[in-house]
Amino acid sequence: MNGWTACLFVLALLVGMAMAARGETYFVAATGDDAGPGTEAQPWRTLKKAAASVAPGATGATPARWAAVEQPDLAQRLEAAPALRPEELCVPVRSARVEYTHLVPNPDGRTYDVVQFYCKSYWESNHVYMVDLGTGAVKHERIPDGRCFHLCGRVHGRDGKFYFALLAPRGEKSGIEVYVYDPGPDTLSLLGLAAVGLGVSAESNTLRLGTDGKLYGGGAVRGARVTAYQVDTGTGRITDYGALGPRHKAGRAWCGGIAADDEWLYVASGKVPHYLVAFNRKTREERVLLETDPIKGRLGVSQRADGCTARATAVLGRATPENAYWLYQGRAIAKTGDTPPWPARPAVPEPAKAPRPKIHHESLEPDTDGHAALCFLPAEARADAPPRVADDPPSEANGWKRVPLRVDTYPMPVNRLIEWPDGRLFGTAGAYLGNFLFDPATGRAEHLGKLYLSHGPTALMNGKAYLAGYSGSMLFEYDPAKPWTVRGRRVAKRPADNPRLLVALHEWTRTSMTYAAVPGADGKLYMAGEVRRTGHGGGFGWWDPRTQTAGGFWEPFLHNPIFRMVGADGARFMVISTQDRGAPARLFVYDVMQKKLMREIVPVPGAKSTGPIVEAMPGRILGGAPDPAREGAGILYGVDIRTGEVFFRKPIPAAVPDEIDVWTRQRLKGRGDFRRGPDGRVWTYIGKTLVRIDPQTVEIEVLGTVKEPGVLAFAGNDVYLGGTETLRRLRGLAGRAR
Repeated sequence: MNGWTACLFVLALLVGMAMAARGETYFVAATGDDAGPGTEAQPWRTLKKAAASVAPGATGATPARWAAVEQPDLAQRLEAAPALRPEELCVPVRSARVEYTHLVPNPDGRTYDVVQFYCKSYWESNHVYMVDLGTGAVKHERIPDGRCFHLCGRVHGRDGKFYFALLAPRGEKSGIEVYVYDPGPDTLSLLGLAAVGLGVSAESNTLRLGTDGKLYGGGAVRGARVTAYQVDTGTGRITDYGALGPRHKAGRAWCGGIAADDEWLYVASGKVPHYLVAFNRKTREERVLLETDPIKGRLGVSQRADGCTARATAVLGRATPENAYWLYQGRAIAKTGDTPPWPARPAVPEPAKAPRPKIHHESLEPDTDGHAALCFLPAEARADAPPRVADDPPSEANGWKRVPLRVDTYPMPVNRLIEWPDGRLFGTAGAYLGNFLFDPATGRAEHLGKLYLSHGPTALMNGKAYLAGYSGSMLFEYDPAKPWTVRGRRVAKRPADNPRLLVALHEWTRTSMTYAAVPGADGKLYMAGEVRRTGHGGGFGWWDPRTQTAGGFWEPFLHNPIFRMVGADGARFMVISTQDRGAPARLFVYDVMQKKLMREIVPVPGAKSTGPIVEAMPGRILGGAPDPAREGAGILYGVDIRTGEVFFRKPIPAAVPDEIDVWTRQRLKGRGDFRRGPDGRVWTYIGKTLVRIDPQTVEIEVLGTVKEPGVLAFAGNDVYLGGTETLRRLRGLAGRAR
């Protein structure tokens, strides 16, 4: 064997050696010398020298066996761990979520009011601003915490008032609160509580104007069912109809919509499967009109002024893939034309309305100090104004008017952190609040701007940053060499936008949320995630930057949401970690070159999740799963992705943090991590104790407790923590010797 052939052979065994901490590639040849530097010109002679010389953090020769050292005193060590006190550096993002904007006609028939929602997060610090566009007067009301603006029901009543419904806190008075805004006196008041004591769940509820002029709302409740209620706007009375429809098989319901004619209610009850439930308000009779395929089905209802309709896909018992229906007399009647089955009814006269003004939504975004503006273009000026706003805020010279707002802003949590190639840290704030850069050299953070994305992972590839997440498993490309140009709720699709939307992967993967993004050895970016709100399960897909094409599949992950994924063997393989939602939690191994799933591995039988994972050595995966036999405890496991062999299962006192806490089903929102540090060890938490794990011996070194754990990033010898509203630092910890 000549030196070059030997070198290739060794490199095949030492996949990943080029990722050594010093960025070097080492060479071995039969004619080499172990006293040399290991370069191509002066290679080493033996594998032993190569394995011993690889810098910390590199992947070296893979041993035949892999064992985890026993640590019988680990619980005592964790108990005695010293307290770590991170220094608080800065609040990288201070802002507010801009929620819905509603134009409400004034009784004079000439002007409008605007009802504008702001909040800190879905369930706290809710504010309503009421702006009279005729006078410029602004009123402000604070809604108590524990109510959710996001996906709330909203409708205009025939009485000219604006109604909205918010989920209320759990407990004896849990339910759905109905609020009313009267544009005459510009007053906001709580009308009453619906779905009392039913245990409302999820964040979605709906509100519609029925054909009889009353309002009808619905939501999801305890027991994986839906509910409905009526609001009589004339009397202010709220009538509950209780829990409706069958229980859903996935253990959670979702109210996808509601419609009402003069006698019947029609509720879209989702999500596994979807049911169309009809409820007679007079007789209390209840019917299931349609049921969809549990996986492929979708269903929605629509309200017309004269009746109700529905549209569904994959309906059981129907041959066609998509069906449209008239809803009449408690039945779903397949549409064969445009003529409804109900008798024509006289049109209801509506009060006079002025032509609607145009709202510039970007101006509603507050700066750090809370300065925002409601900029609007009156209807009479729209014809003479440019079709697209070129300046921000828009110029009053083009007819735009401006009402200043002072909005409460709040420090936002740091949910993601990664190392930027130039040494800075790239972070993600709360959902839809965009990204920031932190420079360790100056201690300053810059909020780049907002992005209409509930951000999951960030992947660095070809000098670009790829940002993925919810909804629709959207993928954005950000060029750090160019200015950030996007802010607000506008989805950035224009060629000049930076970041720019590339694709929504749900078309191929069914997923709505992406949790993992990993560059593959074939030049594609691979992503994986979960189906939310419309179903359950997971999906796997990819984006090819060279061809600007996407693809993916979901069938193998029908009952296995995906929350973690890593590349292995030089990113030749994607190792996919899943949860049990009807099928055993397992690791899936996908070969990016052969373009197929190669293997499925159940590392911990009975575990609800295979948990977070890293590649410890070439082809060897270290993972952390909840222990099915000990509630709250965990197991570290090691597997070989080439053979499927499980080398060890090491019990630990508490489970390492996963993207989803398998016991509470709550998202950790940046409060945990499981990743390799610059020292080559795996950094994570056991409970609230920060530890690092030797990937070869699986020995756990206890570093100390952190009052509020968070995602981890490294710069120099320092460790940076997210998970709270303040970016924090532990000085020198990454460089500390064992």
